[in-house]
Order: sequence, then structure tokens, then C-alpha cells
Amino acid sequence: MKKLILLLLLIVGCEEVLEPEDCAGFSGGPRTEDDCGVCQSPFIQPGDNLWNATCLDCLGEPNGMATFDVCEVCDGDGADEGYDCDGNCTADIDCAGVCGGSAVEDCAGECGGSAVEDEWGKNVELWGECYNIEETTYLELNNSGLTGEIPSEIGNLTNLTDLGLKDNQLTGDISQQVCDLIENNNLYIPYITNGNNLTNTCD
Repeated sequence: MKKLILLLLLIVGCEEVLEPEDCAGFSGGPRTEDDCGVCQSPFIQPGDNLWNATCLDCLGEPNGMATFDVCEVCDGDGADEGYDCDGNCTADIDCAGVCGGSAVEDCAGECGGSAVEDEWGKNVELWGECYNIEETTYLELNNSGLTGEIPSEIGNLTNLTDLGLKDNQLTGDISQQVCDLIENNNLYIPYITNGNNLTNTCD
């Protein structure tokens, strides 16, 4: 019995102790898995160019999110609105020299100004457009999406023979200056009031 126990102890003591498997499934193997999940060759070690090479972003971060923008800048924001990647303006330049700006000259010729008449009294601004007081004989703005009150400056267009403002969203009173123009130039009032929400008809 003692010999049998001794024999069993010898057999158990001689069993091979297996080492952990490497990423290729070999017990005690030399291969390891990089951060990209690639089972690398034993000849490629952390710090080598091929380590993590399959999942590096443009900043060199494994599994990172950084990418090249349209200007080929890593993790960049691309070109500014209205400019190309070289900084050249691709939009319209306004009167103030601003790329993509919205400044325009008023009727006095001032960039970004708010004058509705020039200093010589030759032009008047109506709904963002300049009209020559002497040369403007008709104004057809029917169904043009106009809103608010009728500008009293229309009364300066003393040579008008035709004024059409119907079918807009004009509201409020017609000023006395405009009413005087309608009466003096014998303008047809329904062409002005129809399709709007004006509170008087110059009667």
C-alpha cells in the first residue's frame, strides 16, 4: 500500500504544469495582442511602428476619433465659412470689405447707412431699394411680400403715374404724404389697398 501511494505521488509530481496560452493559442507562446486587437508577431513589440498600426487615428491614438478635415488638418474644423482652405474668400464681399458680409450702401451712398434719402434729394429708399425721385414714374410691387406700413417717403416720388402695392401684407394707416400723392397724381387706390390690411383708404 505504501508503494502504491508513493507511486501515485511520483506520477502526480511529474505532471507538466501548463503555462497560459498566448493570443495565438499556444501555451507559453511569445505573441501578444496590441490595443487594436491584433495578435502580433513576437518580433513586433510595443513602441514599434507596426504596434497598434491598424487602429491609430491621425493623432496617433489607438482607437481614437480624430480624423482629417476637408483641409487635410488632423482633428481640424475645416475652412471658415465663406473661405477656402487657403484662406481665400469664396463668398461675396460687401461694401465694407467683409467676406460674406451683409453691409450695403444706402441711398446716400454710405456703406451700412440708414438714410432713406440722399443729401441732394434725388433718390429715395423703399424696402431696401433706391428710386430716383425725378425718373421714377411707376412702382409695381404687387404681391412682393411687403410687410408693415407704407413708407411715407413714397410721397416724394412726385412723378408717379402708377403705384401698385396690392396683395402684400401691408398694415396700418396710409400717411397723409402718400394720400396727397395719390390725390395729386390721380393714382388708383384699389391697386394700393386691395389684398392688404390697411386701416384707411385716404377718403
